Amino acid sequence: MVSLIYELETGVRPEISLDDHNGLILPQIHTVHDGLDSLIEKAWRGQYNSTIDMLKHAERLNTVQNSRGPVEQPVSKAELIARIA
Repeated sequence: MVSLIYELETGVRPEISLDDHNGLILPQIHTVHDGLDSLIEKAWRGQYNSTIDMLKHAERLNTVQNSRGPVEQPVSKAELIARIA
């Protein structure tokens, strides 16, 4: 799921691979929001206990200060649901 978010935000599919010691090699993550970058990396690294935990993190993104400045016109949850329905 988070790879799709990465692709939507960056316009490219993530290239994830393993090094010689089976460690993850992740692409650099640079979206419009620091919190979203963190969410993507944490999900790829398996640091959420469940999808619900990841969703809770995602829901908090609009309430935290982003060091890159304000996100203009955030899309409501209802509008996002309508886009995929």
